[in-house]
Amino acid sequence: HDNPRMLSKVNPDPRRRERLAKLLVTLQLTMKGTPFLFQGQELGAVNQDFTDISQLRDVESLNFFAERKNQQGTEEAWGSVLAGTRDHARVPMLWTAGDNGGFSSVEPWLCRPAPDPGWSAAEQEADEHSVLCYTRQLLALRHAHHVLRFGNIRFVAGNKRDYFAYFREEKGKRIFCEFNLSDKAILRPFTSRKYRVLLGNVSHGRVKRMDRLGDRMEPYEAVIYEI
Repeated sequence: HDNPRMLSKVNPDPRRRERLAKLLVTLQLTMKGTPFLFQGQELGAVNQDFTDISQLRDVESLNFFAERKNQQGTEEAWGSVLAGTRDHARVPMLWTAGDNGGFSSVEPWLCRPAPDPGWSAAEQEADEHSVLCYTRQLLALRHAHHVLRFGNIRFVAGNKRDYFAYFREEKGKRIFCEFNLSDKAILRPFTSRKYRVLLGNVSHGRVKRMDRLGDRMEPYEAVIYEI
């Protein structure tokens, strides 16, 4: 879906960008359904810092602005458009850190207003801890475990604030996924369970078992376990 970037809507703090991007793609690739990665999601792309209506091409946004500026005033109408324009997700893909993001040698139809150092595909290709490499690990995990593609889903701990968790289950195979959906550390409800860690967005060094992770989840932490 080409709505504005979910990453920017959840928390635009650049200090949380990488971990939150990994959490969101973990949710997307471990829940039921057919996942679609729209351009830039695998890089942790965020909303663009558009500064003027002339930079937009989305007909819906242009019509909305024209309609609302007489009712709300230019500044307020622009704020409304900026929050919802689909052009955030339609700017050229950042392939490199070069001109126009390596997308084109000439000015593209919808330009990228500002560079985004460290977040291009080429830069992330060279970083084994990048959002791009993490997304590839997730996709490989999804392919390797049939249960992640076709298994049932069973949610647990629904009364735990900011904690989201579920089992994927199929023919005796089980995978457990847990998430801290907040910007603060929270208690991990299931530290006594001896599940094997498959992948997570927080480095735990050599830790391979849930019962050795400790009793707290880091802000926006996501972990996948095999049972």
